[in-house]
Amino acid sequence: MVIRLSTGRRAHPLPLGTITMPSNQSKQHPYAVYSSGEEVKQPVALTKIPAKFVSYSHTVFAYSAFFIALGVGCATHYEKIVRNEFYGYPDEWFPSVSATTGDRYPARAIFQIFIALTSGPRFALVFLWFWLTTRSTLTASKGFGNFLLGVGLVRTVACGGWVYITSSDDHLTHDIAMVLYLLCTLPWQIGVLSTSDKKNPAAVRWRKFFTFAFFTTLPPMIYYFIQHKVKRVPGAYTTYAFFEWSLILYDVAFDAVTALDFQNFELFVVDVTHGSNFAPASTVEGTSTVTEPKDAVSSSLLRALADIRGYIADVYLAFVFWSMLTALALLIWYFPLFNMGISGYEAFLIVTISPMFLGIGSLRRLVARYRGVFHLLSLAGVASYLLPEPPLRLATAAFGISVSMLTWCATWVESKNNAAELERNIVVWGLGLLVHNLVKLFWWTENPIWPIMKPSNGGQNQIGLVLGIIACAEMLVRDSLKTDQIKKSKSTKSAVPKGSWLFAAAGFGSLLFSLHSMFSDSSTIMRWVVDGYPNPGPEPVPWGVATIAALGLGMVISPMRSFVVGYIWYAVGCAACLAFYNLPGWNGYYGGLVLGAYLTSVAPALIRSVVSHPPFKTLLTATMVYNLLCLAHVWVVAYEFVPGGVYARERTNWIFSCVMIFLGLGIMNAQKSTVSHQSVQLNAIRSTRRYTRVFLVAILALSGLASFSRTSLTKTPQPYQPADKAFTAGIWTIHFALDNDMWASETRMRDVIRDLELDVVGLLESDTQRIIMGNRDWAQYIAEDLGYYVDFGPATMKHTWGCLMLSKFPIKKSTHHLLPSPVGELACAIHATLDVYGQDVDFIVSHNGQEENLLDRRLQTTELARIMRESTNPFVFLGYVVTKPHEEIYQILYKDGHINDIDVTDHDRWCQYIGYRQLARIGYARVSHGGITDTEIQTGKFQIVDDPTSRQEAEYNRRHESSVPQQLRYPDHFRGAAILLKPLARYSFSLSSLNQLSHSCPEHSEMTLEFPAPVHYLLVAPDPRNHSIIDVKRKDTGALVYRKIRHMVPNLYALSLIRPDTYSVLTETQSLSSASKEKVIMLQEPENSVRVRLNGRLGFEWIFEWEGHKLRWIKESPLSNTLECHVVCTGKLNLLYQTSPFACLPSNTTLTEDMEICVAQYLPRNGIKGSYFGVYSVWQNNLALCQLKDPLGLKLAMMTILFTFFDKSDDDKRKKKDNYHLELEFQDLTLETQNIMDQTKLHKLDLETDKMLMKAQQKEDKRTEKQLKRSSAYSSTTTSPALSPIPSPSSSSTYADIAPSTKNTKRSAPLLRSLSYSSRDTRNRTPNKLTSFLTPFTKVSAAPVDSLAQKPVRHHQRALSVGVTDMSAVTTYHRY
Repeated sequence: MVIRLSTGRRAHPLPLGTITMPSNQSKQHPYAVYSSGEEVKQPVALTKIPAKFVSYSHTVFAYSAFFIALGVGCATHYEKIVRNEFYGYPDEWFPSVSATTGDRYPARAIFQIFIALTSGPRFALVFLWFWLTTRSTLTASKGFGNFLLGVGLVRTVACGGWVYITSSDDHLTHDIAMVLYLLCTLPWQIGVLSTSDKKNPAAVRWRKFFTFAFFTTLPPMIYYFIQHKVKRVPGAYTTYAFFEWSLILYDVAFDAVTALDFQNFELFVVDVTHGSNFAPASTVEGTSTVTEPKDAVSSSLLRALADIRGYIADVYLAFVFWSMLTALALLIWYFPLFNMGISGYEAFLIVTISPMFLGIGSLRRLVARYRGVFHLLSLAGVASYLLPEPPLRLATAAFGISVSMLTWCATWVESKNNAAELERNIVVWGLGLLVHNLVKLFWWTENPIWPIMKPSNGGQNQIGLVLGIIACAEMLVRDSLKTDQIKKSKSTKSAVPKGSWLFAAAGFGSLLFSLHSMFSDSSTIMRWVVDGYPNPGPEPVPWGVATIAALGLGMVISPMRSFVVGYIWYAVGCAACLAFYNLPGWNGYYGGLVLGAYLTSVAPALIRSVVSHPPFKTLLTATMVYNLLCLAHVWVVAYEFVPGGVYARERTNWIFSCVMIFLGLGIMNAQKSTVSHQSVQLNAIRSTRRYTRVFLVAILALSGLASFSRTSLTKTPQPYQPADKAFTAGIWTIHFALDNDMWASETRMRDVIRDLELDVVGLLESDTQRIIMGNRDWAQYIAEDLGYYVDFGPATMKHTWGCLMLSKFPIKKSTHHLLPSPVGELACAIHATLDVYGQDVDFIVSHNGQEENLLDRRLQTTELARIMRESTNPFVFLGYVVTKPHEEIYQILYKDGHINDIDVTDHDRWCQYIGYRQLARIGYARVSHGGITDTEIQTGKFQIVDDPTSRQEAEYNRRHESSVPQQLRYPDHFRGAAILLKPLARYSFSLSSLNQLSHSCPEHSEMTLEFPAPVHYLLVAPDPRNHSIIDVKRKDTGALVYRKIRHMVPNLYALSLIRPDTYSVLTETQSLSSASKEKVIMLQEPENSVRVRLNGRLGFEWIFEWEGHKLRWIKESPLSNTLECHVVCTGKLNLLYQTSPFACLPSNTTLTEDMEICVAQYLPRNGIKGSYFGVYSVWQNNLALCQLKDPLGLKLAMMTILFTFFDKSDDDKRKKKDNYHLELEFQDLTLETQNIMDQTKLHKLDLETDKMLMKAQQKEDKRTEKQLKRSSAYSSTTTSPALSPIPSPSSSSTYADIAPSTKNTKRSAPLLRSLSYSSRDTRNRTPNKLTSFLTPFTKVSAAPVDSLAQKPVRHHQRALSVGVTDMSAVTTYHRY
């Protein structure tokens, strides 16, 4: 087949039947044997096909595939394909693309057949476009043409992947293919548009229209998908479906435009032999001379010299750019952090590839000409703090940084032909980074215009926004005066790019990553190499000034181009990187300083090189290099939680190697690029460099002022109780200083630490010196404001999540440990010796591994026990251990470590533990987090003793708090009304009320208060001896609670639920078969009946009524096996006893609209069908919201209905299997479980089930609370204090209502959850000497009445709080 143009550019029109051979092919075939005188026969063209028919057939087949499937699907399964996991017809009335094409036969088959027919024209279209742009119109270079060809082929294959592998076949593969197809669509459409022949304006115009329509459809489509998936708005999915179908229209129409380009293309079918055994090919590729195209990039706007006001405006906008870039990953990190896994919001990182759109010349010139407008749009990122919802804040900030990156790159590209203007734009961009460091030095490493900041935590967002608007206005006015220069610049031709665009892109992407990851804060490189005391290395103040000075030095020497792009300077940079990575403390810091100077010095050369190449492919590759390095930067520490993480574990050396190699490639490429001296304005260059030096001097002076002011204001550490030689120690997991609503939390953390009077506190998950944490060092703020010594813990390059110690006592020495972690995440520990009132006391702050890695936890705890055992000093352990009290890990820690538990009777711990020895224990308290993080604070009060050896073993005697001196008690203002954010298995009462109870009932001074657990968990297990019996057991004890019996009666379905001890019948049902669409459940005690029926709508929905309330059993989602029973609440809510998690509402709250909540759930066991089927959960709190006379009867009815579903499923299986014997299957399954599944795997599966239960509980609590607030008519009357935000506990007249406003619900104060004091030692009664005190009256435990008690869960998965009985004596504490 031969491709021929009829335009005469490459060949001439030929009559059908003959074809002229090129002159270089007129000789004989080299392998042919000819007889003498034999004439070589010419190839003959048999037929020709216009190439436009390829476009026609592709369009017809593609549209037929979708729209015929739509018609057939609606005709055969309309109500099924319009239904989604939440709603059906008539709420949803138009099907989505996936539901139409992949769910039902015959629509799915028709769709796949037509897609198969589309594949041939599709491949032909991709190749035709390649030949058209590289050999005919010459609008693409050969390299870019090959790139676009590869994208088109991958996109076509990916389409086949998601078409023929449905989500039900392999959900992961289907999603990967779909994502790959969408990712390839972006460069395909932009690339085709950029290589379109400008001589065909109709094709260009249509492509611009369809490209614009395609990408502008994406935001509203995503919006309505969120409305459907997150907010569950009826009808939102139908609207989403319309946008989804419009994408199909635009996508296919975009490729249909090629028919206009292929008008002069024809396909020939040629007989190359024409009767000969051998004949030469009719054409040989490359016989025609093809010249490489030149990238026709218009010259930039020629701008006059800007005055100092314009220079300041540009530097400020560069500061905004760095602020938004560093905030993006920080905002993204919030979501996987609190979801404890990949959340999907990580996709927002891809917004940084926005400069790729600059491949569209008109867009690039538009952005450069009106850059002030686009900078103004980028200020949306600064204004995002106004949005309280984290997803909206993230989306707005992502939009801001995408526009900012687009604008800066457009400015560089359009000024590439003006050396003075380009240098100015690059230099102010670099100065923006230095200003960013300076501002963070003033704000203790926080940026006041970040979206995580607001006025209450030190943010200056309003000022930053106003300054940004002023800077944009100044830029607009300045650029509007350059009309003459703009017209003149259009005549300037672009220089031919030299070198490799790929090398240039790799160099710039690596530079951007390096500056972001290591030099976006002046203290980052210090914390990356920090060591233990007494030589920890440089302190952020004052040595942050040196970091800024090193960056400024690099900018000063950057004009020395021959030096900075030379190999000697590159070798110095590599050596500095090597020293920075391998050397701790000061030596590593010196290497970091040299590396910083190197990076800023080569920045102008690398940027100048990257903008000289085609923008689309170069900037796309550069930003993708940056994104990949960012992900690798996270992968090295988060390897336990990400796919493929095992290969990136602790491989920071690989990252540094890639960075320096990529920089080397960029430098090698920059050596080949030259500056166009035709447009150089020496005066402008001199002015730029002069302004740069002035700005650098000003920045250094201000940084010195910041360091001086912070040093002068730093408080000297002083313990809180020196007279009694007592101290308070605490442990707290602070989740990287982000609170539960994605705000910076160090201000509130400071207030809690101050008011708890903590002398030593261990803070876990504290290392925020990474890209995803914003390169912050929040501990500087707390230490300087409150007066603490700081041990940062293991350096950032040690690949841990961090553990940090704040101490009022001097740190004599400390060792940073990396605990054994052969499987999971790397665990860290600090072992420090403190000078506590003249006596050496050892402390350990540790963060052990995850629950899933038992071997890691065992080895880590063994190492901690060894360290404590070998120490001869008094000891305090503050750690995150991940175990239940008195189990194996606990015993290793306390017994092998020769330390004492602070409270052996506290069985409700899981992660955080406190231990001690050779000290007098005064008290122990657990304080709720108050929304600052999601983990409680555990604290202990201790006292130094004269003879530490006498205190080797602890005594756990207790005494009333009134016997404890006032100065040693816990602060009163931590006691008060609690706002319960989540259900708890244990509740505490206020100390004042319990004091009265204790005094009035002295015989009950050690009383235990019992409450039902908020969720009842029951195991549904098969009876191995009889297939017709199912046992219902308590999850905690395994005790048999109920037993379900199916009666094998011919032609009748009968079921009974009985008591296993007396065999008395509780419920029963009878029907013609298990598949009957209506059944009657008969209850015996008391007698009652419930009629349950299958709803007429399609899908799984069984409805019934109980005491006037409507209930229904439904699936959690169409693809889930989890079943849920929902109830519609009306009228008033029963909150009389305040035992629900919604105690923020008054009793008998009136609902203004119906509220649907989940009251029961069945979760099938994940991964095994052995010892039990699944877990049946009853949401006790939600059930208590409705006024029910017989809640137990409803529980039995719901359970019986659930069992009818089981029986129907069994009968369906029996019909599909010949000789089906359920009893044998149960027996074989049990044997298989006993013989094959070892205990470790069973334990792991149980843990997975528990996690799923906890996740379901949290999800339902949030959903119910949201509906409750929306449906109730209640509004709070809570007010804040008029003057001081922290009222005195003894004199404040401000009180809180028991129902604070919804806005304050997540801002509740940290409150004492449990409190105990140790009693006097009966063996050594010495006057005027405090030993230990404890009262038991706050000891509270959960003992459910009729169902399963909740298993202790990880403290960071719930809120901890205190309830009260005397509501009139509650003090508001608004500070937190």
